[in-house]
Amino acid sequence: MRMGLINGVLVKVILGTQNNLVIQDTDMGTNGSVLMVGAGNYNNFTSSVILGARSAFVAAAGTSNLVAIGRQNYENFVGGVSAGNVGIGTSAARFVLMGNNSVVIGSSAVNSATILSTSVVIGQLAGSGPDELTNCIILGRNAVGPSGAVLNYLNIGNVIQGDLNANTINIGGADNTKPTNTELSLSLDSITQVFKTNVILTAVESGLTPVDGTIHYNSDLEVYRGVEDGVVKTFVTTAAASSVEAYPSGYISWPNGPVRTNDNVITLQAPFDARDPTNTFNFEITSNITASLIVDGVGGIATAQFPATANTLYHLRVVGDSTGVNADNVDFIEAGTSPVLPAGFDRSLILYPAVYVDNGTILSTSTFTVVGNSIRMYLGLDQTDSQILPAGNDIVATLVDASEFVAVGQKQIVSLFYNYTTASNANEFAAISINQTLLNRTNRIKPGVATQTRGLIDVAVSDVATFNYLTTSASDILDLSVNYVTSSMRF
Repeated sequence: MRMGLINGVLVKVILGTQNNLVIQDTDMGTNGSVLMVGAGNYNNFTSSVILGARSAFVAAAGTSNLVAIGRQNYENFVGGVSAGNVGIGTSAARFVLMGNNSVVIGSSAVNSATILSTSVVIGQLAGSGPDELTNCIILGRNAVGPSGAVLNYLNIGNVIQGDLNANTINIGGADNTKPTNTELSLSLDSITQVFKTNVILTAVESGLTPVDGTIHYNSDLEVYRGVEDGVVKTFVTTAAASSVEAYPSGYISWPNGPVRTNDNVITLQAPFDARDPTNTFNFEITSNITASLIVDGVGGIATAQFPATANTLYHLRVVGDSTGVNADNVDFIEAGTSPVLPAGFDRSLILYPAVYVDNGTILSTSTFTVVGNSIRMYLGLDQTDSQILPAGNDIVATLVDASEFVAVGQKQIVSLFYNYTTASNANEFAAISINQTLLNRTNRIKPGVATQTRGLIDVAVSDVATFNYLTTSASDILDLSVNYVTSSMRF
């Protein structure tokens, strides 16, 4: 250990044979303020903090203003004069040889570049890939960069990327010099259009500067036109507007849902907006439309399935025309089938849950409620309408089939009304589960104080509308009926 005077005079503390702890501080000496924990030569640093084994291990004399915290942090930094470099995290900036004014935070961040200047990199393994980073911002775990020398690059979570010099951003691309064009959506004059980055909207076409990515409206042609590869082109016409992706795949917005108008008619209440399953067409319904069991074709039952069949599940099917000639419409199709689309239509979307037709008419107790992004179809408590298990008393797992009232193909929650009677309420219960192995642990029905109890219990179904049940005694009686079905609007 060696010590000097404290007030204005060089103070040094050295512990260990490898300079494992070095504290140096002076107002008047040549080295400025230095704190070191870990092997290295403290005489090479001024105004620096080095904490961690092999951190800044090979830095040359004259290295200043360096903060390296963590094992092997800036391990290979040759240094010399270094203004404002900060590294925090094991192996952060480990292979950087030179550079200044940069911040690196995160384990193994910047694990390939040898030159790092005026850049900020934060996140475990962030900044991997480039050989050189200059004036870059990279944020997020595993947020990487292009190979080679990278300049003015922005990357946030590998999602938002851009050019800091050109002040442009790109969602999803990976080009560090000029981000690739990204499609966004905009509603103009009730026509949803797609445009690219660097958007400039002008009223007329005259005087249009041919800059890639610009878009404008030509009132004479009643079309939107844009510039691509330096050439002015018709961008999207009114007739083709519905093919533009205004909504993400699987999107449905139906705030009012359907309503049972009478014994034969279901009304699809507007507004209704959706993207078709092929991700090529937008459904946009602005006025209420109806589907009737006594109509053949569009607005009724699909022609191949007319007339209606009793005790059958029917889906509402929205149909569209990609040419724009025919307005979006609706019809009924039997659950589990794919009948031919009506003439003039080439796009379709099946809506859940299915409607139960009882003796040729829509079940009188059927009502619909929109719950968040889901639709709930209520069938009613009357067991004679929607009963699926009368007087069940099996003491081993037994299948119950709800397919008469529940169409499969999409995950749905089936709420069952139960009436459970036991000979004795001592340690007895009934159980219901989609998974037979979970019967004794989930969805138990207990009699409570009395020997009879009623209530609702939920079961999730998807590919099949069957589930298992059991009772703990053959003397028990379990009645089950479908009370309501809840289905997500998204497909």
